Amino acid sequence: ELNSVVSGGDADVASRKLEEAIKLKPESAELRFNLGVMYDKLSQAAKDNNKRADYFLKSEAAYKKAIELDASNSDYQYNLGVLYFNKAKNINDEMNKLPLGDKKYDELKKERDVVMTAGMPNLENAKKTLETKDLNDEMNSVTYRNTMIALQQGYSLLGKLENAKAAGDILDKLK
Repeated sequence: ELNSVVSGGDADVASRKLEEAIKLKPESAELRFNLGVMYDKLSQAAKDNNKRADYFLKSEAAYKKAIELDASNSDYQYNLGVLYFNKAKNINDEMNKLPLGDKKYDELKKERDVVMTAGMPNLENAKKTLETKDLNDEMNSVTYRNTMIALQQGYSLLGKLENAKAAGDILDKLK
């Protein structure tokens, strides 16, 4: 039943079911990971900023707990990194809508950089973990490529152009 609820598309119902399942299996990294995915979906869909922030924090906590329980799973690292990446991208989009010279720009830039910096170690960990796996496996290959894209863009946002170039060089070799 849980699998059909999680894959069914109703993230609110799925998150409640996952919370119940975690009470029965608190050491399940997979349940924590899936809870993180559901809260991430709810955060992205939320119209209210407070709800968006609350779901973001719940997603972050669930991913961190999944990583604590199984640090070798590259998907857990990747998803936490992408959670931060997406938040930083949203802040960047907000920055780009501001009129030239708006004082809020610098404030948002600092926030974006803090968020993006928080996600980079997770993306780096996903990269390192994936490099020990079979990259001919389609799932590993797709996650590795997406990780490298996120690293390249993240380093570019942070002005770390040498790191961005290194990630781009790896991407070029994957083609």
